[in-house]
Amino acid sequence: MSGEGQPLIARGASQSVDVACDTQGFFENAKAHFLALWPSLQLLAVPHLLGLILSAATPSEVDAMRSLSCAHYYYLYPIPGYGQDPNTVDTTSCAAPAVEVHFNSLMTRITFTVVLSNFFGMLLYGRLFKHSNRKWFALMGLLGCALARIPLLFLPLYQYPYLAPYSVRAMSPGTMLWIYWGCSILGGISGAAEIVTLAMESLAVDIQSPEKRSQLFAKFQIAQLLGASMGPMLGSLVNWTFPRMANTCFGYDHCITNNSTNSPQRGAQKYLLFNTASYLLAVVFALLGALWVIFVVNFSTRETSSSMPNCEMCQTEDINRQSKRAVNPPKYAWLGAFQRLLPVRIGRRRYDCRVLQFTFVEICTALMNEGVVVLIFELGFVFHWGRDLIAAGLTISNSLRLFAIAQGLPLLVTFVRTHSKKPASVQHLSNEQLRACIAMSDSDVRRLPNCCPSYQATEESQLLRQVSSDQRTLVRLWRAQVDLYAAQFSYFTNAISWLLIAVGVTIQCEYTVLFGAVLLTAGSGALPMLRSAGCTVTDQIVEEQGSAALPLRQRREQSAAPQAALPDGADSYLVIVSTVLLPCLLIGLIVRNYVYGATIDSFPGTFFIIVAGLNVAAYFTLLFMRPPTKLMRA
Repeated sequence: MSGEGQPLIARGASQSVDVACDTQGFFENAKAHFLALWPSLQLLAVPHLLGLILSAATPSEVDAMRSLSCAHYYYLYPIPGYGQDPNTVDTTSCAAPAVEVHFNSLMTRITFTVVLSNFFGMLLYGRLFKHSNRKWFALMGLLGCALARIPLLFLPLYQYPYLAPYSVRAMSPGTMLWIYWGCSILGGISGAAEIVTLAMESLAVDIQSPEKRSQLFAKFQIAQLLGASMGPMLGSLVNWTFPRMANTCFGYDHCITNNSTNSPQRGAQKYLLFNTASYLLAVVFALLGALWVIFVVNFSTRETSSSMPNCEMCQTEDINRQSKRAVNPPKYAWLGAFQRLLPVRIGRRRYDCRVLQFTFVEICTALMNEGVVVLIFELGFVFHWGRDLIAAGLTISNSLRLFAIAQGLPLLVTFVRTHSKKPASVQHLSNEQLRACIAMSDSDVRRLPNCCPSYQATEESQLLRQVSSDQRTLVRLWRAQVDLYAAQFSYFTNAISWLLIAVGVTIQCEYTVLFGAVLLTAGSGALPMLRSAGCTVTDQIVEEQGSAALPLRQRREQSAAPQAALPDGADSYLVIVSTVLLPCLLIGLIVRNYVYGATIDSFPGTFFIIVAGLNVAAYFTLLFMRPPTKLMRA
């Protein structure tokens, strides 16, 4: 028996060792994979948290502002005889059309002043923007997002559509409005979401490879959409889990009890006081984001390939390239990064206006943002959707947009890349050479063997030995053209979607509106593709101009006095679009306020037709733009 047992014991020991080795290998591979993804995860966590912050309390915020505007309206125009009995609960007055008009007017004024304060803040931050202070800008924006949401944790609000009796509150609705308004303005001055997005996108620009840059911009959009998809769901979940969480003492004449009552909307039962759980969740997300920015995200250095040497020749080449951008024309130095907007002379009577065209398309995109806001308003007013239904709709819509960017957009880019015509001088290159050209960063390309003797040859460098510098540049610009084609498709799809929504709202067909909203998610890839192409093209324009691109005139002699260096082309482009878009939001608010108030009863689809027209304008601007591959000069 003992002789027969030995082989079994030895076999079992051998199997145990194999299992242990396999387990150890699995964990080592998982660790290596995680470490490879960790730099990207550091960055993607911030837009994900930003999406959670902005969306967790969105359905509750609409109800909160409707309740506050209702209280303020009847504070200005009291109901005779109402409010003497503190136990009286009015469930009909807040649904009056005049209150809805007052709500729209208040929302427009508040958002207008917040965006205006944000614009002035961004004008300052755009001039002060440097790689060394990106962390503090991101931190300031996240804390501003938290500050703007704190007031609704403490204001004495009833759930919409209940109207609180006058005798219950110790704080007037006018004072409540000023508290909310003031904190929102302070949050806007901090830069809020715009300065956080600028800091994160600047880190993405540090990755100079067009392919990686395009992918990272799309991943930023995916991360923020994932947060925007989860936010309403998590906000509704905490509201449902903690239905009694509300301010019961501050601002009231005395501490009151949060009693449950029947809601006039679809017969649901809910508590009387405004539920603050989702707002508390948004503040927690903002504080988590601030801690992540302080202790986790690395803002210090640009990404470089680990295989790249740090030789003196390469450092000298980098310094020489950067010094070309260090001298600004004295006449235009006060413009800072905004010099990039001015047309660039490329011939006797020819000028390159592509940075201005990219900015115009970004402006159209900013003006479209009010379309989603009006859609939420009209779903509540025309189709009588409640908070929970709007939260579910936002979650489904954002999930579909997430799927469209994560799965549909790469397929679209691959299809366009396969079928688009390449420049004649690079048509003979193999697919491997094309992939190597768009996968290597600028610093990697400058450190090829013909530049740096200490460079260790890799498979990519071997592929690029027979590819000239001009051909590499053309391939990278062709990759930017592929992004532009994808953006054109997105804007065209969005135009059709908004027209369907306009028709559905006008004829009050809920299914047509839902179909248009679902189709709208297919055009979600416009902005990341536009940003990626804009950064690549602006970098190349600056590279060709040497020092700062001179507008409408020949270059003057360089001044002997040292001038401050402009940001890189891509950084300048991001600063421009982050700042210039804010006034466009103000214009959108004015147009929305006028159109929505004037047509809500007669033709409610008017504003959606305007949004569709903006998408058409963006589409034709990109369609007739000079191709990026024509940047190269003979």
